[in-house]
Order: sequence, then C-alpha cells, then structure tokens
Amino acid sequence: MKKKITLCLLALLALSQTAFAAITPFRLSLWGKNLALPPVGTVYGLDFGIGTSADIKGLQLTLFYAGAENAIGVQNSLVAQAQSIKGLQMSFVNLGETVMGAQVGFFNKAAKMAGAQVGVINMAKQMKGIQFGLVNIISESDLPFMVLLNMKF
Repeated sequence: MKKKITLCLLALLALSQTAFAAITPFRLSLWGKNLALPPVGTVYGLDFGIGTSADIKGLQLTLFYAGAENAIGVQNSLVAQAQSIKGLQMSFVNLGETVMGAQVGFFNKAAKMAGAQVGVINMAKQMKGIQFGLVNIISESDLPFMVLLNMKF
C-alpha cells in the first residue's frame, strides 16, 4: 500500500513539474539553464546557485553570475547582468540595458538608467536620477563626468 501511495505521489510530482514548468517558485542551478532544477521557466521566488541565467520575479542569489533577460526584484552576485531590470542589482559588477531602480556595486553600467547608481565607477548612457561614486559618467548629458556626485533629470 505504501509503495502505491509513493508511486502515485512521485507520478503526481513529475506531472506537476511538466504542467507548471513556466511557474517556478524555487530554482537551484550550478551554471546556466542546462544545469538547473527545474531547467526552464521564469522563477517566481528564489533563484539560487553558483551561476544562473533565468528570468526572475523575486530574488536571484548566486555566487558568480546572475543573468536575466527580464528581472523584477533583486539580483545579487559577483556579476549581475540584465537586459531589463526593475528593482535592485547589488553585486561587484552590475550591467543592465534598461534599469529602473538602483545599482549598488564597485562598477555599475546601464544604457538607460532611471534611479540611482552607487559605486566606485558609475556609467550610464541615458540617466534620470543620481550617481554617487568616485567616477560618475552620464554620456548623454551637458555635464558627462563628475567626481562624487552626478545627476540628470
């Protein structure tokens, strides 16, 4: 009887992973999508591992690399990269194409930034917000380079 119940539960678990592969509350990854459990889908919760690249709505916490096409929430790693992020990138190196929120780290770079960059080196092509750091660069600005503080609204 216990074997039948166990087999039924395992079958139900396997089927639920297939049916709900696009909704993942937790993901564990060694590196990228191929070495992750589950391997596909947007993570709605915690994406944890050594290195990962997945769309995230929640917390992406990795040791070396956190990558996402679309991220809503927090990315924390040695290097964080997102095509589009709404939230916080808090890593040694933060890279984003479109950032709405904040980047906090040693080196921060965004093509379109709306919010704040806090770090030693901050770079943005277009900026609506404030940069705090030793080197602050806003390419498309009347004052493209400033030390300690730079802003554009």
